[in-house]
Amino acid sequence: MGAGSGIIMGQNNRDLLLVTNEHVVNNARKISVIFDDGSEHEAELKGSDVNSDLAVLSIQLSKLSKETKQHIRIAALGNSEHLQTGAMTIAIGNALGYGQSTTVGYVGATER
Repeated sequence: MGAGSGIIMGQNNRDLLLVTNEHVVNNARKISVIFDDGSEHEAELKGSDVNSDLAVLSIQLSKLSKETKQHIRIAALGNSEHLQTGAMTIAIGNALGYGQSTTVGYVGATER
């Protein structure tokens, strides 16, 4: 059993779409997502890429309660072309499966 974190990337008429690390869901028989309101929902793996260590999951919107839908937000992403060395960054996750965690850092280089 593995644990990881992810972000809500978008939704369509049917599904809520999330992205996580591929290594978190690799070889999983069942994938569950726990939202910060405590609700847990089964997710479907839509696609993954080992080289970028990314996986896309979906959860049917019809399975989410009204309360959960009101509580969640789709992530707003920046443009990496505007990133500058020295810019402050914030990482939000589920470090080692222990729950919500946050850390800060700074961009050391942009051409790697």
